[in-house]
Amino acid sequence: MTSLASRRQAPLGPTLEIPREHGFWVMLTAVVLAAGSAYPSLGSLLTAVVVVGAGALLASLVHRRVRRQPRLQLAASLVLAAAGAPIELAGRAPWVEAVYDTVAWAAVFAAFTLSVWACTARSSRIRRPQVRDLTAAAIALPLVAAVGLTLAGHRGHALAALLGAAASSSFGLWRPGAKQMKPIGLTLAGVALLVALVLIGV
Repeated sequence: MTSLASRRQAPLGPTLEIPREHGFWVMLTAVVLAAGSAYPSLGSLLTAVVVVGAGALLASLVHRRVRRQPRLQLAASLVLAAAGAPIELAGRAPWVEAVYDTVAWAAVFAAFTLSVWACTARSSRIRRPQVRDLTAAAIALPLVAAVGLTLAGHRGHALAALLGAAASSSFGLWRPGAKQMKPIGLTLAGVALLVALVLIGV
């Protein structure tokens, strides 16, 4: 029989806890700032506040589960890539531009996620054989996106995707492990800032 103390400690449902994941805040901040700066207006500002609040609330509910399931981590990065779309639309951006911005961010964030997986796998005896495939995927995915965006006539978005490929390539050469997460995070934050600057100028 479960003791009264253990029943008191067990949560009855999802608990609110501000996510501490560095990557979440980097991605959300970069997307929101890029969208708001590219299409500044009162509507986009108010929408940005709502997006940040809703994103933080949702992340506080699911971040523990996401942390345990790699597929959810990738899905979460793609959701964050689309966080700027409502802000841009509120700023009266053409919906096509919002779509291309989302595609560029999705390519970059997917590359980030796969690169981090490769870094953690490099420090794991069980997952070490996966490093090559993860690194290749982290480079290939944004490269394919860049080619598609170039063919569609969106060279600025293609450049943004190429920055994701460049970051993944640098990790492949650098070969950092799980113990180097701080410099990895700082590198990804710098790349995200560059991507934001590129998309603002598109």
